[in-house]
Amino acid sequence: DCIQLGSVWNSRGMIEYELSHFADALTAYQESRDIIEAHLSSGNVPSSWKIELAKLDLNTGKIYLKFDFTKADPFFGRAYTVFQQEEGNDSLLTQNALGHCAMLLERAGQLEEAEKIFLDIYNRTKQETDDRELLFLHAGAAHHLGSNYSDYAPVKAMPFLTEARDVFWNLLSPTHPDTLDVLNTICSLRLSTEEDYPQLLTDFHHLLELFIKTYGPDDPNTGTIYNNIGLCHYYMEEYDKAIENYREALRIDAVTYGEDHESTAYIYNNIGAVYSEMNLWKKAIAEHKHALKIFEEAYPNHLNLDLALTHADLAGAYLPEGDFEKVKEHLNEAFSIYGRMLPENAYQLIYPYTILANWMAAEEEYDTAEHIYAHVIWLMLENGYAEDSEAVQQFQRRIEEIRGDHGIGG
Repeated sequence: DCIQLGSVWNSRGMIEYELSHFADALTAYQESRDIIEAHLSSGNVPSSWKIELAKLDLNTGKIYLKFDFTKADPFFGRAYTVFQQEEGNDSLLTQNALGHCAMLLERAGQLEEAEKIFLDIYNRTKQETDDRELLFLHAGAAHHLGSNYSDYAPVKAMPFLTEARDVFWNLLSPTHPDTLDVLNTICSLRLSTEEDYPQLLTDFHHLLELFIKTYGPDDPNTGTIYNNIGLCHYYMEEYDKAIENYREALRIDAVTYGEDHESTAYIYNNIGAVYSEMNLWKKAIAEHKHALKIFEEAYPNHLNLDLALTHADLAGAYLPEGDFEKVKEHLNEAFSIYGRMLPENAYQLIYPYTILANWMAAEEEYDTAEHIYAHVIWLMLENGYAEDSEAVQQFQRRIEEIRGDHGIGG
């Protein structure tokens, strides 16, 4: 039966996808499609065949979402339309396809639209049930919501992530790839909300062992752990170790995606941040510019938060070099992107506003600098920082220094 044979090739493609063998997965999916379409007549196509082809579209779109998201849209769109027509709007297949459309919206920078879809799926599937597929769909929506909130509203993120973790942990296993992905997202969130970096480093090394066993040492999923280990060392001011782990993550991603993929751009930017902390501004600028070039090619509409961060990092690196025109140029780009993607109290705005305040202070625009430092404090309080925390107090001290040294404000 051609449907069964086509399903076999589809299953093979899914296995290759899980192994990050994306070219082989695409070949298998195309073989499955060729087998099915060769047996289609020009008349009425049975519903089962339409659904099988829609599943192929969905799986093919998932691959393109990994390494060239601009090609994923027609595949997800066709899959969603077919599932909706053949199965109805409330079917798991339809909602799963809709979820993948939301993932594409995320990648395209349309975060509010993606959030609405994920929240709708999350609420539709939030019920007492033993239906594993429904629970997986619910947990997947929770994971995406938590991951998105980690970017700009960390306080909201953890409840969604722990809910997703518990579903995958209990229904699959603690070492299943879906569980591991959520655990990695949780640890990544903790990097921005906690300061116990030695414990986080221990947790990431434990995850690294699990990821290597599950995915292998050269899989990009494993590379994300090396990147996060690098972040831990960065926060611990162990810069040589940070760069060592970033370089390993870069090597791994280059094996699968090539040297100029957006995933490598993120790592190049992290390396630039390390050089900035080492006061190696020219090295930092070179790494950031490399990242910027890749991001701008990957996102022609510039709607990407990592691209915005890269602009902010470049502004921060040009500031001590005294190149205020470049500072202005890159801050304008960063704020333009953030303004189109984030609410005005988003966590990510703390960093560029800090650079802006430092720039105004360097230009001896002390009144403006004071007001911007006060805005940074407001952003921090909006995002869960305690008023007496050291992070907040350092900006309060800057305001007091400006007032004391330059007679501003009061």
